[in-house]
Formats: sequence, C-alpha cells, structure tokens
Amino acid sequence: MNELNSLNPTQVYDALTTQHPKGEARRYLQKVLYFQKDFSEGNI
Repeated sequence: MNELNSLNPTQVYDALTTQHPKGEARRYLQKVLYFQKDFSEGNI
C-alpha cells in the first residue's frame, strides 16, 4: 500500500488497470470513469 500511495494519479490508474491480479477489478475503474463522463455530460 505504501508503494501505491507514493505514486501520482496517472501511475495509480495504470497500476490498477494493468497490474491488479483480478480482471474484474482492473475493468471496474475503467467502467466507473467511462460512466462518470457520461453522467457529467447528462447522457445518463
């Protein structure tokens, strides 16, 4: 956890979406950000 806390946001995103051992967890962050963008634009 200390290693993750020392990373910048871009590095954290890359680590979580490419290195997490669970595929579901890797895709979760991508889905959340995708739907957050649509929600912010009023598409949902």
